[in-house]
Amino acid sequence: MSIRAKLVAVVAVTLVVLIGVLMGVLGQVMTAGFARVEGDDTRKNVTRVLDAIDADLRGMENTVFTWTQWDPAYRFMEDHNAQFLAENVSSTLYTGMKIDFCVFINGLGKVAYAGGYDALMGREVAVPPELLSTIADPAAKMLANADPTRAVRGIAMVGSDPMLMVAAPVTNTAGTAPARGHIVFVRRLNDAEVGRISETTHLKCAVTPSTARIGAIVVQVRDENVIQGVTDISDLRGVPILRLTVDIPREIDRQARQTLQLLLTSILIIGVLFGVVVYVVITRWVLRRVLLLSRQVSEVTETLDFSRRVEVAGNDEISALGRSVNGMICAVSEVLSIHGQDR
Repeated sequence: MSIRAKLVAVVAVTLVVLIGVLMGVLGQVMTAGFARVEGDDTRKNVTRVLDAIDADLRGMENTVFTWTQWDPAYRFMEDHNAQFLAENVSSTLYTGMKIDFCVFINGLGKVAYAGGYDALMGREVAVPPELLSTIADPAAKMLANADPTRAVRGIAMVGSDPMLMVAAPVTNTAGTAPARGHIVFVRRLNDAEVGRISETTHLKCAVTPSTARIGAIVVQVRDENVIQGVTDISDLRGVPILRLTVDIPREIDRQARQTLQLLLTSILIIGVLFGVVVYVVITRWVLRRVLLLSRQVSEVTETLDFSRRVEVAGNDEISALGRSVNGMICAVSEVLSIHGQDR
């Protein structure tokens, strides 16, 4: 095998091995790095949905305070006058406060008023008995708070329906009177509400009943286009009742694959160009000069014309070899000249 062929083989094998190792290492490092970023982004998006639900509860808390810190409501909790209900409790209460049910519990724990309104149907609806049981459940602690400046808020499963619930003690407008009962605002966490949260967060989310405790947010790849973040939502008692699933388009993964493909293509092109440059440089500066030197030495050998000299250019190792060859030819010429004279 010629030196040129060996050179091509060595350069090709070296580049293939180096490029293969580099691609493998970069592929694993970048894939793992982007996977971590994608997982962190998914967890943040799930947290955004949880924050949106909590923001709904805080909004309900703010609205319930407008009723619990109000002299007419404070008087109603004692005298249960029908005029208060006629003047203040109507469909506008529910639509304005964006709630589905409203319950007044007096200081003795008795229901002073319980009503509901279906905004979609445009009519009043009865309060489910399960809702009243949930409000009265000591484990939920909705009626345990006596501080008029604080509210108890959370989610509860009423029958098969999850509901957002906020309860606050009733005081006077100045907030100085001792608590006299509680007002509870309730909003269904139904498909319409989940859809509104999805629009607010720009995320596709779903809420389904589940008693499984997941704990931390779990990230799982559904397919090459969608990644899911899953977590549980606990009720007022701290018991898991819902599973929140957030579907997120895998834009990070798609960008990662495009970036990795571009990077690997660039490495491949650079490696090929590097191999070509190495081949051209070695061929031009080494092999061609060695072949020229070999051809000139062969011509001297074939013609036995020891007066000829090989071409010497530059000041490198091949030039030194050329000068050594010229010195050898000169020495051979002198030896032949001496032997000729002796004869």
